[in-house]
Amino acid sequence: MAKFEMLHGTDDLIADLEEIARAQLAREMLRESAPILVAEMKAKAAAHQESGDMVDSIKADPPIATSEGLSCVVSAKGTGSNGTRNAEKMAYLEYGTYKQEATPVVTPATNAAEPKVHAKMQQVFESRCKL
Repeated sequence: MAKFEMLHGTDDLIADLEEIARAQLAREMLRESAPILVAEMKAKAAAHQESGDMVDSIKADPPIATSEGLSCVVSAKGTGSNGTRNAEKMAYLEYGTYKQEATPVVTPATNAAEPKVHAKMQQVFESRCKL
């Protein structure tokens, strides 16, 4: 007859399962709230639209694990019809150039989206945790 011996008991298993559940919940919170920042960035960038390439390219990446936790990057992707990278255009708007004064898009969009993102994350948390 086989004999099974648990070295650490079920407490470690439960702790590991809870960590997995927290990571899944955090990913879901990021996925659900990222469209809020995408919409804010598109709205702020629309005022500077010439071809629409940059505005249309603003998207959220899937959540990823970093050394500091989970993150979700929202940025302009790809290149425009003129060959200029859309993220580069966004940087020119945000910080300006020697020929062009800064007209920030990312900072105002982030500031405007922050309370909405927090509220959405709280809503997801409460709905999944049945609070």
